[in-house]
Amino acid sequence: MLRFLIILIIISYKSFSQGLIINASNFYLTSNSNLILSDNAKWTNNGTVTCANGSNVKFSGGGNQYIKGTNTTTFSNVYTLKTSGFDHIIMLTDVRIFGTLYLQTGNFDVTNYICDLDYTGNVSGENENARIRGTNSDEMSDGGEGSGIGTIKAIRNNPSSNVAGLGLNFTPTIALGNDTRIVRGCNAQQGTGTFTSNYSIFRWYRIQPGSGAYTPITVNNFYYWGGVNNYELNGHIESDLQMFQKVQYGAGNPIYWQPRSTTVTTGSDYVNSTTTNDAISLNYILITLGSTSKPLPVELISLIANCDGNKNTLTWQTFSETNNKGFEIQKSPDAQEWEIIGFIEGQGNSNSMITYSFNDINPYYPNTYYRLLQIDNNGESKYSQIVQATCSSENYNEDFQPIISNGQLSFLIQGIPNNNYKFLLTNSIGQTLFSNSMILSEPMQNITTNIPVAAGIYYFTMISEKNIISKPILIKN
Repeated sequence: MLRFLIILIIISYKSFSQGLIINASNFYLTSNSNLILSDNAKWTNNGTVTCANGSNVKFSGGGNQYIKGTNTTTFSNVYTLKTSGFDHIIMLTDVRIFGTLYLQTGNFDVTNYICDLDYTGNVSGENENARIRGTNSDEMSDGGEGSGIGTIKAIRNNPSSNVAGLGLNFTPTIALGNDTRIVRGCNAQQGTGTFTSNYSIFRWYRIQPGSGAYTPITVNNFYYWGGVNNYELNGHIESDLQMFQKVQYGAGNPIYWQPRSTTVTTGSDYVNSTTTNDAISLNYILITLGSTSKPLPVELISLIANCDGNKNTLTWQTFSETNNKGFEIQKSPDAQEWEIIGFIEGQGNSNSMITYSFNDINPYYPNTYYRLLQIDNNGESKYSQIVQATCSSENYNEDFQPIISNGQLSFLIQGIPNNNYKFLLTNSIGQTLFSNSMILSEPMQNITTNIPVAAGIYYFTMISEKNIISKPILIKN
C-alpha cells in the first residue's frame, strides 16, 4: 500500500526575518493574509505554493531580498516596503503576479528573468525610489543598471492606455485583438547600420498584437526615470530624447531603428510620439528612446556604382536620416589615393527612403573606386563602404559634338580612354582644313581646331580602331 504525505501550511499573518524556504508539497496563503519578509529574508520556493486571491507578500526593512527556488511562484499581491531606494527585491527565478505589484520603496529587479502579469496583474505606485529595473545582480554582488535582460510582461484583450501600469500609455489606430502581449525591457537596445556603437536608454517596449498584424499606435506617454540621478537615461541628454521604432520596409530589406517625431516633457519624465503609418514587414511594435545626439538608426543602406556609356553613375539610398548635412563623393584609381568630385545635400531629418544619384563624367579606365563621406550638421562624419565600377571598351560610346564659339570650331569627343583617335576637318570640296591624332586620357575630352571658319558646310570625321564617324556641320552667319 502506497501512502502520500501532503503537508498543508495555512498562513493568515506571519513575519519572517530569517527567510522562508518552502520544500513542502503545499504552502497556502489565505485571502487577505499578510506574509512579511523583513531585512535580508529570502523567498525560496522549492515546493508547491498557492497564494489565494487577495493574499499579500511584503518585502520590508533594509538590505537586498531575493525571490528564488526551483519552482516558479504565482503571487497575488507583492509589496516593496524597503527602507530606501537603494534596497532591492531581486528575482533569481521567474515570477508570476496575478494581482498587483505595489511599489513603494525599493526597486524590483527582474535581472535576467521574466515577471509575468498575465491577464490580470498590474503595477502600482512605481516611482524613482521604487522602480522596475534589470541588472545582472546575484546573491554575491549588485549588478549595474541595464545589465540584465529580464522583462516584465502582460497579456490583454484589445489593450490601450497605460496597460498593466507598465509605463506606456498608447492608443492604437484599430483594435489590437485578443491576447495582445505587452513586454517592457530594462536593458539598452543597440543601434543599427552605421550607429552600432550607440545604445538606447534602459527601457523598451514590444507590443505583439493578438490580431497577428502590425497596427500603428499613438504613444501618448512613454515614461522613463530621469530625475536627479537619471537612472534609465544611459548617458542621453533628457531634452534630446527621441523615440525610435524597429522597422522593415519589405521582406528581405534591412531591419533598422527609424527615428520618430517626438515631443519631450522633461518635467514629467515622458515623451509622446507615433509609430509609422506605413506598412512594415514586422508583425510587432518595438520602440525605445535614443536621442538626437546619439541616434540609433541606419542611414546609408546601399551604394552602387555602374558604368553607363562614357560616365559612371553612383546610386545610393537612405532609409532614414538624422541631422544629415549631405554626402561628399570621392573617387580613386586604386582605392588608396582619393579625390573629391562632388557634394550632394542631404535631407536633414527624414523617416522615409530617399534615393540619391551622381554622375562621374570622367571616370578612370577601366576601374574606378568610389566612397561617400556622410557629414552631419554638427560636423561629425563617417565613410561608406568602397564600391567599384569597371568599364570595358564595350561600355563606351564613340561620338562627337561640335562647339562653335566666336567663329572658332571645337569638338567634344566621346571615346575609349587610352585609345588612339584621328580627326579630320574638310570643307565642301574635300580640302583638309584640320588633321590631328591623339590618345584620349578621359572618356570625354575637348579638341580645338584653332581655325576660323566662314559660313558653309564642313565635314568632321573621327576615326578609331573600330569606327569611322563622319558628320556634316552647318555654319551660319
